[in-house]
Amino acid sequence: MIVNYLTIAFRNLAKYKVFSFINIVGMAISLASCLLISIFVVDELSYDKHLEDADRKFRVYNIASQEGATRYLPIVPYAFALHMKADFPEIEEATRVMDTYQAQMFQLGDVKTMEPNGIFSESSVFDMLSIKLVYQTDSILGRPLTVVLSESLAKKYFGDSNPVGKSIKIDDTDREITGVFLDVPEQTHIRINFILPFAGTSWAKYMDNNFRRQQIFTYLKLKPGTDWKELESKFIGFNERHTVPQLAELNLSYDTRLQNVKDVHLNSSNFEWEIAQRGDAQSIYILVATAIMILGIACLNFVNLLRQGQ
Repeated sequence: MIVNYLTIAFRNLAKYKVFSFINIVGMAISLASCLLISIFVVDELSYDKHLEDADRKFRVYNIASQEGATRYLPIVPYAFALHMKADFPEIEEATRVMDTYQAQMFQLGDVKTMEPNGIFSESSVFDMLSIKLVYQTDSILGRPLTVVLSESLAKKYFGDSNPVGKSIKIDDTDREITGVFLDVPEQTHIRINFILPFAGTSWAKYMDNNFRRQQIFTYLKLKPGTDWKELESKFIGFNERHTVPQLAELNLSYDTRLQNVKDVHLNSSNFEWEIAQRGDAQSIYILVATAIMILGIACLNFVNLLRQGQ
């Protein structure tokens, strides 16, 4: 049967040269298009799949309502992490992250370079975002005037030597290097080149009970077996206890929700003040449907080519 199909195909190639050329080129372009779409879709769907215990890790966000306006905010008050962990035993760990929002001036000797993708955080960030440490001290991100560098950034300034214990100037401030971490994978929703500690910042110690100022990306790791939807429903009471007393006079209210870390990349298009590498889930659905349609049309054309010789 296969030999017969091949015979018919070669006969048609010789007999209908122009028609065959158009169909073959069309098939090749269709397959190439499907392949490129597939590569892109697989890459988009692979974001944050490397995170350990990803099903138990969530980002907190607020739907903020004020005077009829609604805003989706992935940033929440600094106090959320502290009070959520205290109020809900279902939470195993809470981690705060704040973007530097601009590149920082790194200086070592006469070398000065603006380095992007810096964040402020705390030591739990390494487990929360599955960041692997190459070198570290016991006080990593626990002391003021310190910094943790990515492996590529450490090599850029210190070569292959261990830089822990050495200093580097960041925005005219000398900081001790207390750790080096492996570069985060490209398919991670948040790009990180260096991490600064919250410890020692002039404002952090005054923010533990401030529920007005929203500027922190907050991640939660839930205990095994926790129903995250059930936990999310308890945030109504959390807001009634903590945020309503401070926000009522501003006519502002929070509807606090959870977003699984694996969903951040493709489902954050409606968020303001977002630092994540954003994709679009709807675009992925459209591309997949397009690839199926292209492949279907190509197959029909190929079948028609075979039938022309019968």
